[in-house]
Amino acid sequence: MQLVRRFALHLFDQLRTLHHLTTRDRLLLEVATIVHDIGGFIDTHQHYLHSDYVLKQSDLLGLSQEETQIIAAVSRYHSTRTPGEDLAHFQQLDSDKRLVVAKLSAILRLADALDDAHQQTIQKISVSVRADRVIITVFSDDELSLIHWAFTYKAKFFTDVFGLQPVLKQRRLHK
Repeated sequence: MQLVRRFALHLFDQLRTLHHLTTRDRLLLEVATIVHDIGGFIDTHQHYLHSDYVLKQSDLLGLSQEETQIIAAVSRYHSTRTPGEDLAHFQQLDSDKRLVVAKLSAILRLADALDDAHQQTIQKISVSVRADRVIITVFSDDELSLIHWAFTYKAKFFTDVFGLQPVLKQRRLHK
């Protein structure tokens, strides 16, 4: 969870020119990274749905009801579902907030993919924005086949939201 948080916030900071979100939105992303898997205590297979439900029923200290709803939605869409597949649920938010949810969910998906097996195999990342893609370089000496697969799968939503293709590159720490 800490690694996903660190990666998500790094992605957020490095992609500011792309997402144009606020400092408060960064806080919402940070909270979402902490609670996005809470539904796994109920059901590991559809944890994202349970995370959404649990968070919607919660009062998160220091956050408005609307901000809690945004965090719940980001938690719902961090995994496999997309707002397009779940339109009735997504339309409960106004259009500005839907865009925030989509952007934060896309960022969280990438960060979550980078620790998909919860093995903390990646030490750090660097981000570079190009005209048609976002290059995310990961630093690790480990085999990252599962992470590559998860990243490729979860990157599709990022491309839908931002119009740029995320590309994962690996750099070894010790050659």
